Amino acid sequence: MDGPADSSEDRCTQLLLRAQKGDSRAFEQFCVETYPAVRDFIASLSGKLFPDECEDLAQETFQAVCRKPGAYRGKSSAKTFALAVAKHLTLKYLSRRKKTIVFTGNLTNVVGKRQWHAPRDSIESSETLRTIRTAMDKLNDAQRRTIELHLSSDSRAAAARADGCTPSRFADRLYHARKLLRQVLDGQL
Repeated sequence: MDGPADSSEDRCTQLLLRAQKGDSRAFEQFCVETYPAVRDFIASLSGKLFPDECEDLAQETFQAVCRKPGAYRGKSSAKTFALAVAKHLTLKYLSRRKKTIVFTGNLTNVVGKRQWHAPRDSIESSETLRTIRTAMDKLNDAQRRTIELHLSSDSRAAAARADGCTPSRFADRLYHARKLLRQVLDGQL
């Protein structure tokens, strides 16, 4: 027995098939019905994306679906197809994006909770940046290098390779460097 989700997916599939034949209203309705699921799926792929980035990637997903109307062959539901396109675009976006750390609010959260963003959203507070640089200067060279490698590498494994150690050893070094940096920022050292 088909449930409400099945009939909704069938409807989305029919809308996309009609859109492939040139029905612009069908495509518009397809976008309206699947947009929330696509946006939420993109957000679930990575906790590193801001809501506006999720929105942008969702829009890019529908643009990609629209640009290649023949790509959908009806072998899966249209919603599944849109989610596959969204996954591809999101992973591609994340792999190209350089990581830059955002420093917000209380400085004790700087090394405890990381939030990432695109380079266009650079650190705005020069006072905060000065405070962090001063704290980083209190670390020894190895600790400073560990944090810098972590921030500039695509992955912890890549940072470990650059540091010439195993990922687990790098994770241990990073833990201790971040712990010390937190203490410096809290004024304990």
